[in-house]
Amino acid sequence: MLGEARYNDGNNNSILHEIGVCKKTSIDVLHIISWDADHCAYGELDVIFKKLTPKTIECPGYDIDRDIQNQVDSLKLVNNYLSRNTNVPKQVVVNKLDDEYISGLDNASEWTYNNTIYNNKKDYQEHNNNSSIKLFRVRL
Repeated sequence: MLGEARYNDGNNNSILHEIGVCKKTSIDVLHIISWDADHCAYGELDVIFKKLTPKTIECPGYDIDRDIQNQVDSLKLVNNYLSRNTNVPKQVVVNKLDDEYISGLDNASEWTYNNTIYNNKKDYQEHNNNSSIKLFRVRL
């Protein structure tokens, strides 16, 4: 899982290394925590789709700000990626991490890891305050 839609000279070697450690060539989940450019940069998102080919895309739990071009372009890129890659198994886009999506997730109690997604139900004007969080826990 990649938790930010950022892929640049500062992090790409680390991302590729971690993917290699997992003996993978792509990512299963792209979890976009916020539509703001510091979490989801349009140009970097395009590279992620071309190089890392995620099978699942989890998008923030709030609507984009149509007055912010990066957000408009990023959502359009997500939708274009999905329409071009219909043959990828289990490919899912989640426009909102809402109650319906969260309640449909598998209960991880039988697994070694238990992942939790937190989504702010308030709608703050400052979008970074609307970011979702994905918590990875290990069951002891």
